[in-house]
Amino acid sequence: MRILKYAFQNIIRNPFLSISSIFVITLLIFFVNILFVVLFASERFIASVNDRISFTINFQSGYTTEDIDVKLFVDDLRSSFSGLLVETITKEQAFQLLKSRNPDLASLVENTGENPLPDSLRIDGIPLDLYESVDAKIESKKNMLNYDKDIMNRKLLDYKSQFDRAQVIVKLLRTIEYGVYALLSLFVFTVAVIVYMVIGNSVFFHRQEIEIIELVGGKKIFIY
Repeated sequence: MRILKYAFQNIIRNPFLSISSIFVITLLIFFVNILFVVLFASERFIASVNDRISFTINFQSGYTTEDIDVKLFVDDLRSSFSGLLVETITKEQAFQLLKSRNPDLASLVENTGENPLPDSLRIDGIPLDLYESVDAKIESKKNMLNYDKDIMNRKLLDYKSQFDRAQVIVKLLRTIEYGVYALLSLFVFTVAVIVYMVIGNSVFFHRQEIEIIELVGGKKIFIY
């Protein structure tokens, strides 16, 4: 209690330094907490955006979702990457999806008497730090997947064009996250510097008193 009482006495002796220091530190801590809220919100935003990113990869002609090679590849994807959602889509399911989204186009396909849609693979929930690894795994199966076509012939569902667009989004989200971390680090560093300067000014202001305390046997823990 005596130490606490002595500390309050020192604060009262120099009210301008004490009040201004407390005011500045309070403001900085307020902004630090705001940055924590922004960081939390940005992480939730990144997670929500990433949940909406999915890839659809068509199988090459001659491959179906019932082939043993396809099933082994799907099982390998699921076991290699935790949380990855992998779904196979047959040409019949793809046609029903087309029919629900674009009935006019589906009627044209239906009139031909043949379903030209290929079996495909849908991948969701890829963690941001595993995009390259998943891409490498898919690239290793280019013999069964439409991995990449000529640039002039790329369409909306070509895997590589999807991946390139998703990479741009991922890099943008990462930049936002790193920027928030940088601002947060700057504010924390500023708080530390101001606290250090306040303590230094207090020591300078009370230097003679501190020397007297040390002369009469005051311990450093008491001074601190």
